Amino acid sequence: MKSKNGEFEIRRILVALDSSSYSLVALEAAAKLAVRVEAELLGIFVEDINLLRLGKLPFTYKISFSSAKEEQVDSSTMELDLKVQAEQARRRLMTTAEEMGLQWSFRTVRGDVIAEILSAALDADILSLGRVSYPLTRQFKLGSTALAATTKAPRTVLLAPKTTISQPIVAVYDGTKKSKQALKAATQMAKAYSCNLTIIVVATSEEQASNLKQEIKDLVKSKTLEPRYRLLSSTKVSNLVKAIQEESCGALVLSSESPLAKDETFQKLLYEMDCLLLLVK
Repeated sequence: MKSKNGEFEIRRILVALDSSSYSLVALEAAAKLAVRVEAELLGIFVEDINLLRLGKLPFTYKISFSSAKEEQVDSSTMELDLKVQAEQARRRLMTTAEEMGLQWSFRTVRGDVIAEILSAALDADILSLGRVSYPLTRQFKLGSTALAATTKAPRTVLLAPKTTISQPIVAVYDGTKKSKQALKAATQMAKAYSCNLTIIVVATSEEQASNLKQEIKDLVKSKTLEPRYRLLSSTKVSNLVKAIQEESCGALVLSSESPLAKDETFQKLLYEMDCLLLLVK
């Protein structure tokens, strides 16, 4: 996401693809955003080098979901499985992009999954990921790839539990430099989707809240967009979650340096919310 005359411009959206259903959600969410902002859609599939190394070990097995039986796996079988998955991912990207009239490209690389995705993200403005990697457990946990992306990715991250960005776009603003960037991104998204914009202002006094509102007016600068304000006295997760739920948040835009984007606090926030999250770097 690049700044142009104080505005944010999204030109390329990268989707990390694998064989999971969460990957498909991330793809569709990214494609819908790309249509709105006229961006190019990029896809990457990583042949996990660690899986290939496991395939070279003796007595490596996988359990088939269809038969519930153990099947011995060797390196050649593992390689073939990954190539099949990569081709399926390419076809899904191609079909989605062509149906929506988007420019697209796809590549397969081999290496460490997280390292390769973070490297590829350097060529994009947004990295789109499915946010969960443990669908068979009742306890929520942010997937290892998504967690690494939120902390290490050099670009803004879109975490997608569902495919559609709906009303309203909600931004958290506390006056810091990074929250200003998040506010600009939220403003651009609200314009692109013709959505209402709600700004959660974090302030400990009425005077501070008044000053922050004036800053927001100077940053938004839109004749067609009239933000709705909501005040919070702290960034306590329970307070923010309550505000998000009461506002029927369609997409949350948050600075990566917000206290809410840190470690267990971030995990708790994601557990409680089901809207899309744009984590602005």
